[in-house]
Amino acid sequence: MKKNSKYVQNCIFYAMKRPLLVAQIFGYFPLYGTNSDPTCLKFKWISFKTTYSVFTLFVTFFIAVCQLHKMIAVEMNILQMNYFVFLLCSILVNIAFIKLATEWPQLMKAWLKIELLVGNLGMRRNFRKKLDFIFTFITLLTIVEHLLMELSRAIDSVACSKTVSDGIRHYYVNVTFPHLFNGLVDYSLWKALIFQISNLQTTFGGTFGDTFIILLSMAFATRMKQSRTKIEALVKSHVKATTPWRKIREEQCSLLYLCTLLEQKISYLVLLSFCSNLYFVLVQLFSALKQMGDTLQKTYFFISFGILIFRIIFVSLSAASINEESRKILILLLSTPSELYSVEVERLTNQINYKAMAISGKNFFIITRGLILKIAGAVVTYELVLIQFNKKLLNEFDETSVQQLEILHNNTYWLC
Repeated sequence: MKKNSKYVQNCIFYAMKRPLLVAQIFGYFPLYGTNSDPTCLKFKWISFKTTYSVFTLFVTFFIAVCQLHKMIAVEMNILQMNYFVFLLCSILVNIAFIKLATEWPQLMKAWLKIELLVGNLGMRRNFRKKLDFIFTFITLLTIVEHLLMELSRAIDSVACSKTVSDGIRHYYVNVTFPHLFNGLVDYSLWKALIFQISNLQTTFGGTFGDTFIILLSMAFATRMKQSRTKIEALVKSHVKATTPWRKIREEQCSLLYLCTLLEQKISYLVLLSFCSNLYFVLVQLFSALKQMGDTLQKTYFFISFGILIFRIIFVSLSAASINEESRKILILLLSTPSELYSVEVERLTNQINYKAMAISGKNFFIITRGLILKIAGAVVTYELVLIQFNKKLLNEFDETSVQQLEILHNNTYWLC
């Protein structure tokens, strides 16, 4: 397949090239051929990339087991479950991406066929740059926020210690990984660095799951918009011939097949994304009912919570754009002048009306624009339930519980 400039600008393979390469650096999506040609895509179980992803998965699993041990040893509550749920979600995201990596060549093969059928009419030349910008912006926002929080905690630890080495030890043993180095694992700097890198990987993984859904949804919605542009051109030109309309109908059949295939491949990831984000919003709001410490902590809370809400809305609107484009095409066909109405137009209308294109969370819910309002209503409902079942925790507001809450809240940097 030739890599002419127009194709490189618009092809999904090249548009997803940079995000997948960055993901592989962090131990996700172990796939070969992402940096070469679509025909070279290959997944290998016995390979360095897969071994690296499995090792990342194993380290995260080990940290999660240690956190679970700590939760069992002390009285468990909703705030202490926060970090464990995050680690569990990171494990599931990693497994989902390994599974998706085995199916990615098949998906790309089908997608490239559809792209060749649809063509480049109406495509923006900066489409690839747009996806790269979105990925870079969200990733940098997450990584920078994470590094700044870790740097702040490290500086505070060193400032409260007699020597730098004591401060680093305090930072790892008592602040960042108390569930690991307080009895279960003997402290050493190389072990702490491995766990620190794993922390960064899990932070990236949670964000990349959302970003991945956003990029694929925007790419597919763009192809839908192309098809709508062609229909608008036929209507404006008053084309009565059946051949152009038949080509549009066949194109819509291909897009429907691709949408179904895409939904099958990423539905688990979508379900995990919405469930985890909903849980973290509930916990963040619940933790806000407690008195916070200094101004820095309050500022960080509002920033992290704002970014979390931004991610939920961005994922919802991006995925809902597929269904939105399908509805726009249907409205356009229903408003077609009677003199242009033919058997092909009728078949196309019935086809879209019968099976609307949309992404779902394993068929538990379909992502439309109205889903955002449903999520908002669910947050209010479940937050009241959470408060009702955790009155005891809200009443425990002595000095010890405040200090514990501050440590737990500092550990919520990964929510963004």
